[in-house]
Amino acid sequence: TLCVLDNKPKTLSENQKQSLALLAKQVMIGFKLNRRERELELEHVAMEDVIIERTETLMDTNHWLSKIIDLVPHPIFLKDKSGKYLLANEAQGKLFGKHSNDLLGKTDVDFVFNQAEYKVIKDSDEATVKGRETVIIPEQIITLGDTKYYLHTSKIPVISPVDGELRILGVSVDLTEVRFLQMEYNQSMEAYQKLVEISPDAIYIQNKSGEILFANPSGLKLLGAIHIKELLGRSVMDFIHPDFFTELENRIGKSEKLNGIVSEQKAITLAGDIIDIEAVSVSFMYNGIEAEQVIVRDVSDKMKARQSLYHSREEFRTLTDNSTDIIARINADLTFVYINKAITSITGKSLDFYSGKTAKQAGLEDHLCMGIEYIVQKTVAVGKKTSLYFENPALNDKPFRYAHVICVPEFDIDKNVTSVLCTVQDVTELKENEKQLIQTGKDLDRFVYSASHELRAPLKSILGLSNLMKYEIENKNYTELNEYNSRIERSVKRLDETVQGIIEYSRN
Repeated sequence: TLCVLDNKPKTLSENQKQSLALLAKQVMIGFKLNRRERELELEHVAMEDVIIERTETLMDTNHWLSKIIDLVPHPIFLKDKSGKYLLANEAQGKLFGKHSNDLLGKTDVDFVFNQAEYKVIKDSDEATVKGRETVIIPEQIITLGDTKYYLHTSKIPVISPVDGELRILGVSVDLTEVRFLQMEYNQSMEAYQKLVEISPDAIYIQNKSGEILFANPSGLKLLGAIHIKELLGRSVMDFIHPDFFTELENRIGKSEKLNGIVSEQKAITLAGDIIDIEAVSVSFMYNGIEAEQVIVRDVSDKMKARQSLYHSREEFRTLTDNSTDIIARINADLTFVYINKAITSITGKSLDFYSGKTAKQAGLEDHLCMGIEYIVQKTVAVGKKTSLYFENPALNDKPFRYAHVICVPEFDIDKNVTSVLCTVQDVTELKENEKQLIQTGKDLDRFVYSASHELRAPLKSILGLSNLMKYEIENKNYTELNEYNSRIERSVKRLDETVQGIIEYSRN
């Protein structure tokens, strides 16, 4: 209660009444301000405890996040919209022959000196920023020193919740080894095709009924033909000596049972000449049909021709069987011609189980069947390499839950796509780490937003005290100014310590 007393009765003037009312109001404000200040101090202490706890949690999370990113064997990076590195894992630094910290603040032009290769990087960065959508470079070539790297790079735009600026998050998969293996395989197949064309041995392809479908130049020469048309559609029985009819009838269409057994026979050319031959046949798919490849050679060249052919085939099979990726050859009609041993880690079924079957007939899930059908048909349609990412949830913790498929078309002599060679790379670990990285980033975003929101409360308190000081000065009451100023200083120091702690953590 505020009272004004005197030793004799008096009448208050209007100015005196207003002064008393103003004084009473000031007292009430002081009471309320005092109470509110105590409440704010308690809230501030509680907030400091929360910030310390969350900061420790965030520091621990960031520590493990950095470890996880560095464990990923594929390059991961974060750039600003101008292309400067803000973050890079050890794999990205290793790619450039640097420590990951040496990349920060620099652009790719500091490391990639090939202008054409740098232009691909710069254009993809600009496309990510401008289009604000994911940009994928299926095969990015980077020459560093004497080494040429082949990368599959994905870049996505992300917005920083702190300053609202756009960032570029990128992940690369090093396909250099796969590329070299693919080149070796292509060279092997090219060598095989050339071997067929230039082979001194006669090579024929016949259907299961014994009708000739193909003959190489030596095969034409062996039977005295000038053009393939002279042999197409004719039965091999037309060129076999009658003494060997029974043996040949027992061999036509039965190459799988014969298991590569060599047969000595006599053949009759178009001119009627009789020659001694040795023949061996194998079954395979030719233009979507079951066929047999028959190799006919002079007896004198028996071992040489046999070794040449099987050496080429053995190299191909060794390459594919020892690959950790799934490698399959699929006909244009979607039937499997070949698949390597890597498939057994998923299905447990033998390799022969898939031959001649479609994915649906092999019992694969519907979405996998649709994916295989899509990428094979697309490769056949465009006539060039295609790629696709897909997920198979049914595999749970097994390999190839997430996979990257690359398909390469195979052509016949008329440049028609007859089959597709597919490689399936397991990127499950990369995808799982990417998910964990994104989730951790979201947790960090929520903390930063919450911390920035809660820091505004002390600032509003300081603003209130400064308004009271202004009010006191206007009314020429200076007794409480030092106290107000001291409280403001204490609040500012506590707030500054909190902000400095957050800034220091951010720098770390």
